[in-house]
Amino acid sequence: MALLCEATRSATVYHVQCGSNWGDPGKGDLVADTIFWLRLSYRGGAIIDALTVIPMLLPDVGGRLFGIVNFHPGADYRYAMAVGA
Repeated sequence: MALLCEATRSATVYHVQCGSNWGDPGKGDLVADTIFWLRLSYRGGAIIDALTVIPMLLPDVGGRLFGIVNFHPGADYRYAMAVGA
């Protein structure tokens, strides 16, 4: 079993405490708060990436979404979007 450590800061001194518990996010625990915000940012990024696939794979929807009238992409655009998606 791996030994987990947490770091906290008081004034100008850093304290490291090892144990089997990371603590509770939002209650002043530096490591737990950091892990919470990292997980939230990764999940938010995954949601935004999933939403951007729609206009990439469906150029008609993308054209309407971005206000481009009569959007007819060429083969180079379709290839780039297929590779990017």
